Amino acid sequence: MVLSRRADGQLQARVTTALYLEYEAVLKRPEQRTVHGFDLDGINRMRGDLAAVLAPVEVRLVGAVETAAAFLKNRAGDAAGAGLRSFLDRVPDAPPEPGDGLDA
Repeated sequence: MVLSRRADGQLQARVTTALYLEYEAVLKRPEQRTVHGFDLDGINRMRGDLAAVLAPVEVRLVGAVETAAAFLKNRAGDAAGAGLRSFLDRVPDAPPEPGDGLDA
């Protein structure tokens, strides 16, 4: 269900810049390239494809100046959680669709 919603444009994939760069570094390791049969050109093409579908995430550090509770309250604005509850209430109580589950 998650992957099908992503494919339908109902769900947006997000990534931090740090995670994206770490993923690139891991893929470029010689042992990873050997195991998966990647060459540097293929990795660079795959990075471009990923960048086209992933939205960057703004990372904001929360510290002593602003507590996590204050940050979340400010970020939520006037939202009371009803929208999230409404969304979650529509999720069927069913096993994951093929390909969306976790491997055991």
